[in-house]
Amino acid sequence: MDNKPTYLDKRTLWLLVLTVGLGYAVDVYDLFVFAIVRKDSLLSLGYSETQSVSIGKTIISIQMLGLLIGGLFWGSMGDKKGRKAILFASIFFYSLMSVANAFVHNATQYAVCRFLNGFGLSAELGAGIALISEILPINKRNYAYSIVVGMGTLGTLLLYLFYNLSHHSWRTCYLIGGGLGMLLLFLRTRIPDSLLFEKTRSYLVQKGNILQILTDKKRLQKYLYGILIGVPNWFVLGILISFADHFADLFGVAGIDASLSVFVMLLFSFGGDISASLVSQWLQSRKKTVLLYLSIAFLFALLFLFTLHNASSFYFFLCCAGLGFSSGYFILYISIAAEQFGTNLRATATVSTPNMVRGTLPLQLLLLTTLEMLTKNYVLSAQILCFIVYGLAFLALYKLKESYHTDLDFVE
Repeated sequence: MDNKPTYLDKRTLWLLVLTVGLGYAVDVYDLFVFAIVRKDSLLSLGYSETQSVSIGKTIISIQMLGLLIGGLFWGSMGDKKGRKAILFASIFFYSLMSVANAFVHNATQYAVCRFLNGFGLSAELGAGIALISEILPINKRNYAYSIVVGMGTLGTLLLYLFYNLSHHSWRTCYLIGGGLGMLLLFLRTRIPDSLLFEKTRSYLVQKGNILQILTDKKRLQKYLYGILIGVPNWFVLGILISFADHFADLFGVAGIDASLSVFVMLLFSFGGDISASLVSQWLQSRKKTVLLYLSIAFLFALLFLFTLHNASSFYFFLCCAGLGFSSGYFILYISIAAEQFGTNLRATATVSTPNMVRGTLPLQLLLLTTLEMLTKNYVLSAQILCFIVYGLAFLALYKLKESYHTDLDFVE
């Protein structure tokens, strides 16, 4: 049925795409608010500037752990209860946790709230992409992806706008994030669930069982390859950009603000996401497009790590912009996950894959810390880690099967 006319009218299709896009905007806002307010919030809680780096690493790692666990839980629920159901439940949960985050008074409370927020937030984008992939025909999917990621820019702009209008009030930023989530909840009432999912309700097959992926060699390989091609994204955002001010100090670059680095990177990443979706449509290939953007991302990572010593702030932000744009294959590796698995495991794979990618950040930070202990050099450690994550990503992409023309009407 993938190449047949959709069973939904155009108005409902537009509502679906726009609602998923708004969901991604809120996802971006809530996911990256800590990267923006990290330093201000921890300093206001009484921690030193040095502690804001170490405690910040711990909190962001705990948030990623919440995303990882939540991705497995919500993904399984999406295959058992429906894509729409988990969108409602998860957005209510993470909105409450965002509001709670505005009232923390120490690092422990902060970490708990970020963990729970990450747990709820993990379903948002994956479930939305699964819905779009199953409802829209092949020749319309990439255009829908472009609209979704383009609207994600709104989340970045709102975050940076509210951060500055509130005079860097981090508590206000968290309250606004929770309010945006609750508003989105009401907009979601009219979106449909997937007809492909509805068909599987009567099928005598297991639904949402992650063990079907983990215990089958071919499925496990596809799953791991899909995760590995996304890991460099969180090396860029979780390490290079989130701690850009720390790198700038080590490189001797003056006038670098961490929140501005995150904003620049995210702003250009959405341009990259939109262009990557359109390039994939033009090439009619996921693999070729990911290879192109992954190669450019690797080049900018090398420029960031090897050429910034005593550089100007303009060149520093230029590298941040390049890293953001070239990391724009983000939406494609999620769509690849959706296209690799049958309807009874699609939400499990699509929701959990980006969160597994995010969940590698604590491991990357641990490896970075271990390398730093061995080399006594933070920058050298980041350089070694860079070659590891990009090397594995290129290898995984080579092994992964092309999925662009996949008909999604099948079960495992």
